[in-house]
Amino acid sequence: MGNCYLQLGNLDGAKENFEKSLLLIKKLDSTTERISDVIASKIFLNLGIIASTQDRPSESVHFLERALDYLLRECPSEVHENVLNIYILLGVSQTRKGDLDAAADCYQKALTICISLHGENSEETA
Repeated sequence: MGNCYLQLGNLDGAKENFEKSLLLIKKLDSTTERISDVIASKIFLNLGIIASTQDRPSESVHFLERALDYLLRECPSEVHENVLNIYILLGVSQTRKGDLDAAADCYQKALTICISLHGENSEETA
């Protein structure tokens, strides 16, 4: 439901439904732990995007950091397209928050991952 609300531009409805989803994930038993980490990462990513869109950079950073934590449980290597995207979004939110050192760190990590994934001279890296 959260994604539906997000597609409709109803950010408050999307946020409410993503938060409900997080509560449901906590109820999953340990046999589905890997699945719940992936789902939790996506939900926190969406909450981070919503917070960023609503000009709440501190909240966005919080959610994006949680998304990254869950994602790295699933794929321990940082060389992954989704990790790259989260670092870019974190850089944007850190910049909006005014923490330029943290933003620069995020952008540097994103660049390193991008070079590993696509090569130094690729369109994506430019």
